[in-house]
Amino acid sequence: MNNRIDKERIHLMSPCATVCAAAEIAPVVEESVLRAVIEKVLRAHAILCCRVILDADGEARFAPNGAPVVGKSGLMRRVAGRQRAAGHAVSLFSCSSDPDSPDGIVDETLDVAMLDATSPHAYDPLLPGARDILLNLGEFLDCDALSGDVSRLEELRARTAECFRNACAYLTAAEAIRSAVRPAGDFRKPENDLKALLPDEARPGGRERRFFLGAHTCMGYVSFAGDFAREITVRVACPFGGSPDALLRALGAEARARGLDVVYFLDPLSPETYAQLYLPQLPLFITGERVPAARVYDGLFADSTSTPPEYEAVLNRAYGCLRAAKALHDETEARYIPRMDFSALVDVESRVYKEMDALARSVAGL
Repeated sequence: MNNRIDKERIHLMSPCATVCAAAEIAPVVEESVLRAVIEKVLRAHAILCCRVILDADGEARFAPNGAPVVGKSGLMRRVAGRQRAAGHAVSLFSCSSDPDSPDGIVDETLDVAMLDATSPHAYDPLLPGARDILLNLGEFLDCDALSGDVSRLEELRARTAECFRNACAYLTAAEAIRSAVRPAGDFRKPENDLKALLPDEARPGGRERRFFLGAHTCMGYVSFAGDFAREITVRVACPFGGSPDALLRALGAEARARGLDVVYFLDPLSPETYAQLYLPQLPLFITGERVPAARVYDGLFADSTSTPPEYEAVLNRAYGCLRAAKALHDETEARYIPRMDFSALVDVESRVYKEMDALARSVAGL
């Protein structure tokens, strides 16, 4: 069986932007609690950026570099579309501060990744030329024309960073409120039911991967959990503060012991917590989100708490900060667009296709 995510496409969320820097502390809960959560979330995000996107086990990595609006996202969309049209399984990583813009793509068929190498997820190729390729799109900018905008661009950058710091503080406050309510769940029935779907014999070798499938963004909470087909989806109904994490860990461990690949999807407010599980070789997707599902397990939690208004309030404050950051980013882009020679991207795109076609021939043994 294929050890990759066994879908024609899977849409994932890049972790880079929603939590990106140490945050100012919102006066909602005790400061020491917030700081501990911030440090935990930041550490997890930093690790996951490397583990998920950069360590894609690729034969090659293409890293487009440059300023805002130099064509990185458009280039990745076109490359993803071309590879899908060729029958390849392609994973798309959306930017968590702008879900309509990809931060990276992975051609699962060729084991090749393409990622945005600019701040806040700057990336230097580890094996430049030998395996990794840096595409410097910034060389097609009119630097003389941009030099007159330095002061305003510096101001926009500082204000955007402040918006993200404030958003991080509010998101961290939301998690502190939610984590104070942790109802216990009895997962014995779904665990027994779902384990019955696994292979009978134990076989080592199952692969484990971790991704984000949703994020808190300028558009509110955005999730791609609904991309999975209804007939392979199982939903665990969770009250506020409840999580299927214990069930997912138990099933994931058992699946790996029986030789199946496991894909965990992480809670964007609490990355050490599993929010969804996907077993691609069955296939089976288990989630706590309200999505159409073939089977729903309800009433597993002894206590049920309604969502407190304070939680909604701090989330809305976070979304407001992220919308403000997006507006500032849009103004930054507007200053770059007329100074970029987009016609030069034709040659860059051709180079990427040439390299990918060479990889395809190598994979096919031609």
